[in-house]
Amino acid sequence: MKMSLENFVMNSTKALSEEPYRIALVTIYTIALLGGSVGICLMISVLKSNLQTITTIAVANLLVVHSIFLLVVPFRIYYYVSDTWDLGQGFCKMVSLLIHGHFYIAFLFYAIVLGVRYHTFYAMVDEVQFYRKLHVVLASLTVWAIGILIGFPMISVIFESSRSFTGIKCFNSDMKLKQSSKSAVVRYLSSVLIIGTVFALTCCQGQILWRIFRQYGADTHTRQEFGVQKRNLCFLLVMILCFLPYHLFRFYYISHSAGFENTNEVLLGLTALSCLDTLIFLGRNRLCI
Repeated sequence: MKMSLENFVMNSTKALSEEPYRIALVTIYTIALLGGSVGICLMISVLKSNLQTITTIAVANLLVVHSIFLLVVPFRIYYYVSDTWDLGQGFCKMVSLLIHGHFYIAFLFYAIVLGVRYHTFYAMVDEVQFYRKLHVVLASLTVWAIGILIGFPMISVIFESSRSFTGIKCFNSDMKLKQSSKSAVVRYLSSVLIIGTVFALTCCQGQILWRIFRQYGADTHTRQEFGVQKRNLCFLLVMILCFLPYHLFRFYYISHSAGFENTNEVLLGLTALSCLDTLIFLGRNRLCI
């Protein structure tokens, strides 16, 4: 047993040193797993006392999305350390699909939060609240249904299972991009939609900050309105830093997939760092809540 463990460590260390992209992936997923798990545990105690506003409800749903995804992250870490997959093709496909489902549904909740907050600013009204638990449940289920009904069929169009599954390789080796015009169109449209949404939200945020600065000038940083917008920037920055790199690279990757699978996997792995948003939300004065 001792020799087996030593051989595993030696072989893994040698393989990692020969493939730097695997070191990057192990690092990314380890940070996401540890940071995300700690953040989720801490956020639960913060949110359980207030689930009325759309923001807190959306954050609570984000915790569920992150929790489901983090359950399979250890399998990704093990695979990239050992470079061996022995858990079957079905489980490999599920783990592969979950990372895509995770960032699509999480992105949807981010967009909802920012959209509602921008609406309240322009309409000059207080944040929308739910006063019945049934409404909270129905609102959450509606968003989940939209994300699942749109996201997973779209993912199935983009990917197909490799017929040459060997029981050793997984993820980018098992989930092959469909080489069809339909798949390419879906990939382009999904990336355009996400990039366009981020761009629109960024423009709204910039316009709101400009209006506040014009109104208050040098005293802007002391105003409550500016404090609210700093919270919005937390959501926006997570979207920009975690989701945009993968989708921007996708435009090149679609037509040049050969030889760039590893780069694509690293950028896809960056979307997992959105799980760290819980630590940002727990910043000083509960910065993003």
